[in-house]
Amino acid sequence: MVVGAAILGLGRTLGPTADQQAEETAARFDLSLLNPGQPVTIDWLDNPVIVLRLTSEQESLARSIDITDLLDPLARNAMLPPDAPASFENRTIDSDGPIVVMNAQCDHMGFIATYSDRPENTWFCMRGAEEFDPVGRRLITNGLGADSIGIPPHTVTEDGHLILLTEQELLLLGGVDRLIYGSGD
Repeated sequence: MVVGAAILGLGRTLGPTADQQAEETAARFDLSLLNPGQPVTIDWLDNPVIVLRLTSEQESLARSIDITDLLDPLARNAMLPPDAPASFENRTIDSDGPIVVMNAQCDHMGFIATYSDRPENTWFCMRGAEEFDPVGRRLITNGLGADSIGIPPHTVTEDGHLILLTEQELLLLGGVDRLIYGSGD
């Protein structure tokens, strides 16, 4: 038992941590480059991901929506439990103001959602006629799609970089390292 613990300890000092491995392989984006109200698309695992720093108008609109009025009341955030509610806080990250990170594809046939700041700061999927609020929660549907736009696994570094993760990297970052070595907090 003692030998096993020593080998694990030695292995940890010689190899990169899960945090370092995730940062080396994942998509990375400097959040300081975002202009409020102007979405940026990042290619991640051959899928587009939208990153948007909200304007005060977009934030006010998103915060004014009652979760009970949503067609999909779940956050659809890979960073949270599957039953987490679609609150504003569960759909955004805070890095010098609220930022939305979400897949660009709606759940009906994978069409790309487009943004319109007129008239109501909403996202649309033209193929399925779905409409989403500024943080990607489903507002209107014609019945072809059902879910809000998903939020991919991600982390934000201390220096303000968004890192998009694979499911395996998320497990390493949040699970295995903490399980074996305990919390780094």
